[in-house]
Amino acid sequence: MKNNAIKSFFLIGGAIFIAEFVLMSTMFSFLEDKVPPWGFAVLDSMVIALVTMAVIYIAQAKEWINYSADGRTEIIILKICAIVFCAEATVMFLLSAEAIQFHLWEQAVIDSLALAIITSSLVYWVIVRPNLVRRNKDVKQLLREMYTVNIMVFSSIAVLLLVLGFVVYKQYADISQDMLTVLVLIYITFLLGGGAVLWIMIKSESKKIIEFAKMNSLAFFDDLTNLGNKRYFDVQLDMMLKQLVTDGTNMALMFLDLDRFKPVNDTYGHEAGDCTLRAAARRITSCINVNDIACRIGGDEFAVILTNVESEEILDSIAHRIIKAFYEDFTYEEFKFNIGISIGICVIHADYRVIDILKHADNAMYKVKEEGGNSYNILY
Repeated sequence: MKNNAIKSFFLIGGAIFIAEFVLMSTMFSFLEDKVPPWGFAVLDSMVIALVTMAVIYIAQAKEWINYSADGRTEIIILKICAIVFCAEATVMFLLSAEAIQFHLWEQAVIDSLALAIITSSLVYWVIVRPNLVRRNKDVKQLLREMYTVNIMVFSSIAVLLLVLGFVVYKQYADISQDMLTVLVLIYITFLLGGGAVLWIMIKSESKKIIEFAKMNSLAFFDDLTNLGNKRYFDVQLDMMLKQLVTDGTNMALMFLDLDRFKPVNDTYGHEAGDCTLRAAARRITSCINVNDIACRIGGDEFAVILTNVESEEILDSIAHRIIKAFYEDFTYEEFKFNIGISIGICVIHADYRVIDILKHADNAMYKVKEEGGNSYNILY
């Protein structure tokens, strides 16, 4: 599934809301008269921090979010859980104040909504968004998702304050009209002032994303094919190898070299060669899965990092699709010509070094070249 910040925001926020609502209702039922308020707050905060950690890992396993499984990210997750613990404890202490007596369902709804907003916002800003910027070249998509998530967070906070105000108003039904007018004006001021601050933040963030995307594009992407370049490939391969060591994900590396490409350049010129490379890149990417990473690493050489390779049949299927895609003639102006593709595949093992993976994939590809090309070979 394609990484989607909006979907991750909703799914993680919804999961936390449901988990906290069920947890609070259950704990109130069994522990209300047995544990003091401070103990209840600490216990609830500890449990929900662990639930948050579990939700983040489940979200990664289900591909709701996508992050690099390195030591730095693990520390970030622990920090998020620590913040959630402190935030939940603070909310619980405030809700247990004697000045305002909340009903059980009111306390559960307010607490769950506040926690869902805090957690989903943290996960988006600390984990999802940085990885989206690093992995995605589509600036418009990044900006659209950033606008949507920011507006959702602001709207959620506005709804939370409205619910809180309604609960307080119910308990103080004899509140004067003047005081009610003041509270409404304060709420409107929050909406206007918060909206203005949000707009300034969005404009500032948009500028940063555009600048970063331009730098990212120059540093990590091939202008001709819009695929990752050799530098991007090296970074991703190293990252994927670390992930393999961490969680045992099955992966493979595919080296691809175009057959009979040099005569195209020599006969029809470099513009024809560039047109052919762009078309070859499109055909390759159309045959792989959305989470696989395709790069152009040389003149007519491509590489694909295949993720979640559960069996040899999957490798066979992808290789056959790519080879079949090259059966169709390439065209440049009124000219038509046929080129093939040689594919070498290395199944990656946890004890492999990067140099071993590159060597095996390269050897597998050149064996195909020696046998006439337009085929594939797998080394384990």
